Amino acid sequence: MSQNQYESLNPWGWSPVWSEPYEEAVALCPRGVVPVPARVIGREGPVHLLETPDGPRAGLVSGRLQFTGTEADFPLVGDWVVAQLIDSGQAVIHGVVARKTVFSRSVSTGSPDGSGRQSFLAANLDVLGIVMGLDGNFNPRRAQRLATLARHGGMLPLWILSKADLADSGAKVETARTAAGEDPLVVLSALAGTGLEALDSWLTAGTAIALAGSSGVGKTTLVNRLLSSSLATREVRTLDSKGKHTTTSRHLYQLPSGALLMDAPGFRTVGLWADADDLAEGFSDIEALAALCRFHDCRHQEEPGCAVREALAEGSLDEARWEGWRRQERELHHLAKRDNKALQRAEKDRWKAIHQQMRNFNKRR
Repeated sequence: MSQNQYESLNPWGWSPVWSEPYEEAVALCPRGVVPVPARVIGREGPVHLLETPDGPRAGLVSGRLQFTGTEADFPLVGDWVVAQLIDSGQAVIHGVVARKTVFSRSVSTGSPDGSGRQSFLAANLDVLGIVMGLDGNFNPRRAQRLATLARHGGMLPLWILSKADLADSGAKVETARTAAGEDPLVVLSALAGTGLEALDSWLTAGTAIALAGSSGVGKTTLVNRLLSSSLATREVRTLDSKGKHTTTSRHLYQLPSGALLMDAPGFRTVGLWADADDLAEGFSDIEALAALCRFHDCRHQEEPGCAVREALAEGSLDEARWEGWRRQERELHHLAKRDNKALQRAEKDRWKAIHQQMRNFNKRR
């Protein structure tokens, strides 16, 4: 099948950019496979919903990929895959095309050392829409963490403040603007249908966007508005604004504008899987202040000449924004120590030296 015969996949994001990585994935497949590109647009248990040049197919991962691949090798919603169409109207997935972006987070393994693993959620997204309700679900710190995950995965973070029809939401909007820093932010009410035009510049043809956030923030209601569909929604508990998990799987939808939209299940926890550069990009104001500190290894606590502490005292740096940076920085430092054996050894040697100095000091006394 020639490349121009793949044009039926253009509405799902196929373009010449994918030709070379697709051929590289084909080269790794077993001999005898008759390959075609396909995009994973959904998943129900072990069955992947595919869009192929011959139309929709249900796809299963090949036995070879199941037994030789790692979690990172398995198809995600949004992935381009090498598929083989079979007579039953189904398809077999033999490989995954190299990803442009990936949305992942850290989840606990339950081990005594508190270690986590990278959990993969979706692939080849351009924008991560971070949905936060202007009700009891208002949580800027959670949104900041999702923005860090977006940057680490190569996506643009977009803050979407929902439920703007609620009374007294203005103060929360201003708080969110401060927390978002330089990240773009839109305010809307999916229920009332107001403010949706602010998303138009983000929902252009060929753009893939996912909506992420905790349960009850209004993700599915927003998808319904954009699709003019009737995906299942559930009432939010009035006491704490917590929602039940309406979305239980991921699915990629086509919008009239030509954009692709994915609704993800709500997150109870947002474990960071990122590095210091991702954090620095989202908190450039704090990084700029840190560069002005007298000491290059300033911890921004009691050190003299700390530009960060001075900005906090003057009120030019928001305390909540600083606290969001501090918590993420501490967690990412712990993540780096846990996963970097050399850093662990250095930390151990540092504390051994400190304890030795303390012993020597006590002896001299």
